[in-house]
This record gives sequence, structure tokens and C-alpha cells, in this order.
Amino acid sequence: MVRLRVGMIAAVACVLSGCAQSEPLADTTWQVSHVYSATDVPAGVPDEVAGAVALSLGRSTVAGFTGCAPLQAQAVYTKDDKPVILEAATEMTITHAEFDLEQVAGCSGKPKFIHDALTSILTSGPLSIEHVNAKEIVLRESSPSAVEPRAIRLVQP
Repeated sequence: MVRLRVGMIAAVACVLSGCAQSEPLADTTWQVSHVYSATDVPAGVPDEVAGAVALSLGRSTVAGFTGCAPLQAQAVYTKDDKPVILEAATEMTITHAEFDLEQVAGCSGKPKFIHDALTSILTSGPLSIEHVNAKEIVLRESSPSAVEPRAIRLVQP
């Protein structure tokens, strides 16, 4: 009887403190809310493509829409330089990315700027995976050449 009460108390404390299971990262669509490409450039995704620019992180893939074209990519997830599943990863590296060049060529203005910034950051090398909360992550350049690393903020709708 005492063990049952202790277990119930621990379970209630866990739920109240927020240690319940978090949302999965894999196979979830994340909206791109901000693309931090330079300190002097606005970071928010423009209204004309807001909500449409998104990434879905798979077990070894990344798929989505860049603002101009669909994106398909291969990804490697690591922690301490060792391959791990996405949920345990602290870094990701895009090893191969493809998008429709005809659609990109027909794209201009703010959507093209977001496409260029997003694909440049995604393919720049290792990106740290920073968990802001259960519904928000930031992919940040791990080896930036600038003082302020470029980054992509992802949110779950």
C-alpha cells in the first residue's frame, strides 16, 4: 500500500513538473518561423510564404518547402560525433539536398530570399539542435564563420 502511494505521488509530481513525454521530433512537420541569415537582415518569414515554409525531420531525411520549391534531403543526426536517433541528437548534418531548379528559377522577391537563406544554412555543415521547448527548436550553425551564427527557428503549429 505504501509503495502504491509513493508511486502515485511520484507520477503526479512528474506530470505537474513537466517531466511527461515530450512531442516527438521525427515525422513531425515544423513551420519555419525565422531564418537568421545576418544580424542586419529581418529574420521573420515574409507573410506571402508564412506557414508554407516548413521542414519535416525524418529518421534519416529532411523534407519540406523552402518558399520556392519542395526540398528533399538526407540527414545524419549525431551526439558527441556519434550517430544517434533524432530524439537523442544534438547536431544534424544535411549530406545531400535536392529541389526543383525550374521552380527556384521562377521564384523571386522575399520567397527567393528565404529559399536562398534557408538552403544555404541547411547545407552549410553541422547544425546544432537547440530545444527551446516542446513546440520550438532552433537549428544553429555549429561552426560559424561569423561572430553570430546563422540559424533557423522551427515551431509546431
